[in-house]
Amino acid sequence: MPRVSAGHQKRQHERIVVAAETCFAENGFHATSMDDVVNAAGMSTSTVYNYFPGGKNELIVTVCKERTDAVFARIAILAKRENPPSLREVYAEVALAFWRHMDKVDRERLRSDEEDPPDEEDAPGEGEEASEEGWQAPGEGGRASGSEEVADGVDTDEALQMFEELGRADGAEPPEWMLRSVRLAVNAWAETIRNPGLNRDMRRRHSEFRKALIVLVDRWKACGVVDPALPTADVVRLLMDTYFGAIVDFVITGESRYERSTAALERVLSPRGG
Repeated sequence: MPRVSAGHQKRQHERIVVAAETCFAENGFHATSMDDVVNAAGMSTSTVYNYFPGGKNELIVTVCKERTDAVFARIAILAKRENPPSLREVYAEVALAFWRHMDKVDRERLRSDEEDPPDEEDAPGEGEEASEEGWQAPGEGGRASGSEEVADGVDTDEALQMFEELGRADGAEPPEWMLRSVRLAVNAWAETIRNPGLNRDMRRRHSEFRKALIVLVDRWKACGVVDPALPTADVVRLLMDTYFGAIVDFVITGESRYERSTAALERVLSPRGG
């Protein structure tokens, strides 16, 4: 049997994850079957299970992980900047990171639709060399998904422009990428109740998010952006509750209010005169 290149393995892995995320965003985790994922990926059942022997549970954890990797990595970079970003910039960067992920999924899906779908683990494609080492999926010794994009730089201007556009869209029909992203987020939160593996992973990421915010808040207090009299832990709690609460508010009302929430937080947290 011919050896398969690392590039081919990576391509197959991405194709399956994109197919799963697309199905999950459209139908939810539990209404999606492995047959749905197999059909969307255009592969055989054996090929999909070869990459994800844990089946749908493993795919759920992988999709949730890949959605948030770039976001948390981006926040960690912002926290270490020489000149700390504003609260508005941080919220804008989070929105931009999620948009970039959804855009990447869309582009990968279109690419898969245009190609002749590979069924089995065939020989390396033209121009590829076989690899004995194989390819490691993110989280298995390789870099986290999305980390390379984040490492290339943080485009605050682009993030702020997107944030302003979302603010102007308040009350209007939200963009499709936001709807799909929110559907996945809500499904992930519900799944953490019943999926111990996902719960552990989400708790770890939640903790990393909190640690990065602690660094940011301390720096904001030092440079006079946040009232230094406010306890750091309280400010971090407020930021996290506001962020996740805004998503719940969006689910209920259908309106994106991140811009207004951010403006309110800036007023509440700013240093008091006198």
